Amino acid sequence: MPKTLTATRNRHTHTLL
Repeated sequence: MPKTLTATRNRHTHTLL
């Protein structure tokens, strides 16, 4: 898994919270 995908997912989780 690319780091970009992880970063994007992390950002989405933060926004959702």
